[in-house]
Amino acid sequence: MFKTYEKALIGGTGSIVIFDDYSKLPPGYIEALICFYSKIKLVILTGDSRQSVYHETAEDASIRHLGPATEYFSKYCRYYLNATHRNKKDLANMLGVYSERTGVTEISMSAEFLEGIPTLVPSDEKRRLYMGTG
Repeated sequence: MFKTYEKALIGGTGSIVIFDDYSKLPPGYIEALICFYSKIKLVILTGDSRQSVYHETAEDASIRHLGPATEYFSKYCRYYLNATHRNKKDLANMLGVYSERTGVTEISMSAEFLEGIPTLVPSDEKRRLYMGTG
């Protein structure tokens, strides 16, 4: 059975729970679910502990001050697959990562916001500023 993390908290779980891309879950969620459902006997975590983690933007949220799940759980990881399915082989190999994706990596830069293209910003403050520009 597959459930979103919200539905699992409300509707219950089986004795084995797989958290896919666990670093994207709110801090404390895994521990809360395990405490709430005592029938859970095995937890399997998948995901990349080196990628981004859940980020709480509400300044008054209690979980904002908790560390990411990867800080605790990654030390129990048995192995790490240093591979990518997103990046093309030429870029991945320069970074010391395995990839089977062929082609040539293209990187562009612009001083303007491009419609439909994600814009990365360094902080919540900058995000709010850019969102206010329309």
